Amino acid sequence: MTRANRQHSSEYGVSGYNEIQNPPGRYSAINRTALRKIFAINDEYHLRKENRDWIETELKNGTSQRDPLWRVHCYW
Repeated sequence: MTRANRQHSSEYGVSGYNEIQNPPGRYSAINRTALRKIFAINDEYHLRKENRDWIETELKNGTSQRDPLWRVHCYW
């Protein structure tokens, strides 16, 4: 998913895109192992490639809108 008023998800200093593309050594917010299982992706290289392809496809097709599927629900 891309965000409004930005050309690309990589323009955000802290984002899921940047964390997937350049995983930190420690203290990751994204469980990439679980993410790979959900999408049936075998390794980190292909996870990064798929993530890039999803973003590029959204930008190319002009579908960079909020998707309710990815909405986070927090109940405190």
